[in-house]
Amino acid sequence: MALDGVIYSAIAQFFAQGQGSLWVLPHFEAGVGGFYDHPPLGLWLLSFWAQCFGSSFWVERSFLLCLIIVFCAGLSVLWCSRTSAQPGSEENTRPVSDSGRYHLWWVMLLLLCMPVVRFTLVNNPLEVLLAVFTLWSVVFAWFGMYRPWFNLLAGLLIGAAIFTKGPVGLYPLVAPFLFAWFILDDGVKAVRNSMIAVVPMLLLAAGIALFEPARQAALAYLDTQLIGTFSGLRAPENGRLYLLGQFASNIAVAGGVLLLFSRARFDIRLPRVASAYLLIGLCAFIPLLLSPRQYKHYLLSCLPYFALFLSLIARPAWPVVRVRLLVAVLVIVAVLIAVRAGWNFGRQGKDAVELSDVAALTEIKAEKAQASAVGFCDIALRRRAYLARYAQVQAYYVPLAELGSLGSGAIYVCAENPGSGFVRLQSLNEGLQIWQRTSAGVAPAVNALP
Repeated sequence: MALDGVIYSAIAQFFAQGQGSLWVLPHFEAGVGGFYDHPPLGLWLLSFWAQCFGSSFWVERSFLLCLIIVFCAGLSVLWCSRTSAQPGSEENTRPVSDSGRYHLWWVMLLLLCMPVVRFTLVNNPLEVLLAVFTLWSVVFAWFGMYRPWFNLLAGLLIGAAIFTKGPVGLYPLVAPFLFAWFILDDGVKAVRNSMIAVVPMLLLAAGIALFEPARQAALAYLDTQLIGTFSGLRAPENGRLYLLGQFASNIAVAGGVLLLFSRARFDIRLPRVASAYLLIGLCAFIPLLLSPRQYKHYLLSCLPYFALFLSLIARPAWPVVRVRLLVAVLVIVAVLIAVRAGWNFGRQGKDAVELSDVAALTEIKAEKAQASAVGFCDIALRRRAYLARYAQVQAYYVPLAELGSLGSGAIYVCAENPGSGFVRLQSLNEGLQIWQRTSAGVAPAVNALP
């Protein structure tokens, strides 16, 4: 998994074992009071999954698989419902194909061909859960055009999205307004539906403000993540131009697939529903550029709406895919995926070096009864995260000048010789060594290297 996914998994494992609380999540590192980088809902749901299924490596895979199914189901509902808009004027929806639900594969193809989508869906970031909440809030906003109480559900899911990833989950609030404005051409209903969606969000905000632990957690999140990001305390690895480039490249890939598989004729007169999805996608993407700190997986929640937009402006060149053929293709794809997953089950991927070092460190710690703590004088963030995830060991980051602060018997991972009073136990990859501090600088008799 990508680093963020490993960190979230480690925190969820500690939470599942009873450490911390919903408002003070346990940190994956030792000596840190709590994890406030994100609101707690997403990590709480992952910890519940870990509590049910344990700490095996496939726990995150199964969690993500369920989220992917729900995510694709939401996209399918939006696609299949686009022709059901009322009050019956064909001009309001103007579907680009009479095939209706049989061209569902078209929008799925345009979305899944985007590299960021495939990367994000398998690496366990919180953006996957954010995308599920926001996409389904848009689904409920669609049905809320004619049944206003559905907008309450949309607002509730927007609150869940904010409770998972922060203010980036706000954008579906425009969906009730845009659908009523573009599809129904009714400004009064547009305002009314948006106001209805706001109600559950206000109630959730009031509950957090009135409940002291929740309020303190929210303030800690604002200080750690939002203020820390915009004040420059959290160093940005990638900037706004990086995110713009990632967005452009993913849309370009989808556009290339569209040109390859679509008919030559495009629908120049945009269907109103296509315009609504385009604006929802822009409302999801543009606020991301406010932050100076960017990563490509941030794009996941906005890309489904651009896929819907592209799929509505051009017809696929292939003939109508009937239900039986579609089911047959899905079965074949599912079998191939199962075979590939079975072939790779349990194999280490790109982080084999880090996992090997974590296994060696875990074994040594188990052998050394007096090794009550583990410290890293090198950053080695991936190793510390994997150590927390797979060995449930919260390690300390200790600068070289402060070695020994964990007491006699502690184990350290360093590239340099810490000096007298330390003995080298084992060599790791990339020049790292495992050292142990002894009370008098005498090497332990067991497993010590010359």
